[in-house]
Amino acid sequence: MATGEKVTLEEMGGARMHCSISGLGDALVTTEVEALDALKAYLAFMPSSWREPPPPAQARAPGDHKPFESIVPERENLAFDMHDLVKAVVDAGSWLPLKALFARELITGFARLDGRAVGIVGNNSKFRAGVLFPDSSDKAARFVWLCNAYGIPLLFLQDISGFMVGAAVERQGIIRHGAKMLFAVCESTVPRIAVMVRKAYGGGYLAMSGAPTAPSALLALPTARPALMGPAAAINAIHAKRIEEIADLDERRRFVMEQQAAYEMDVDILSVASDNAVDAIVPVAQLRAELIARFELYCRRPAVGQDRRNGVYPV
Repeated sequence: MATGEKVTLEEMGGARMHCSISGLGDALVTTEVEALDALKAYLAFMPSSWREPPPPAQARAPGDHKPFESIVPERENLAFDMHDLVKAVVDAGSWLPLKALFARELITGFARLDGRAVGIVGNNSKFRAGVLFPDSSDKAARFVWLCNAYGIPLLFLQDISGFMVGAAVERQGIIRHGAKMLFAVCESTVPRIAVMVRKAYGGGYLAMSGAPTAPSALLALPTARPALMGPAAAINAIHAKRIEEIADLDERRRFVMEQQAAYEMDVDILSVASDNAVDAIVPVAQLRAELIARFELYCRRPAVGQDRRNGVYPV
């Protein structure tokens, strides 16, 4: 009535709207009983005080999942659901996604590894190719701050071709929102492990706890492809003039494919690992054991805070 806007209660401030569009809601439930169960599951990961470690739980093996070799496609242009990898690695029944309906190109949530609470941030190529947008950057930043506030170690699962580009997202402040995410990652003091699952390109790789942000460890699956940018974008940028000069469409397509194939040959995780850019290349079937062992070690280290009055947040 104040503005003359014709809108329903659901459109104005309904639960589904706030869980899927505004990002205000963390979980959408249908009954009070479901709400209380969700709250209990959430609090089970939280210590009673930030001065205490997160409470452990009984360790459980992963539940039923897809065969490891079928979870992550080698081809970067084939989408897959990052939830499949999460469920194959974490303790059965422990995965608790937060803001699952909001900015679905990025997953955030709590889980357990051998009973230890961890916070997980992962790119989900099943939605918008897993590219980072302003909303997903905000979603990641808040979740990282939450985990750091309560001493919950972080696991990043990278399958990222970068931040979204274009006039629309520039006007939405993609640089500011992305800087917020990067700020949160860099100032975190909890143990932080990043895993290159597949693509790891450009500024998106950096925001997803890339090597320059000094994670506790940077691991890679054999399917990892670290580079400044993807083959298609790189060839279009490097050979733009040459491509335009080729009038025949078949010849142009053949030239582009040849150049992309040559580029992909140089994107070799073994070469990157040999330069000490990653700590280990881990077969996906061994990833759970590797993460459990490393978090057990890294969580013994005392957290060292940053000596400053406060950060200047890019918000």
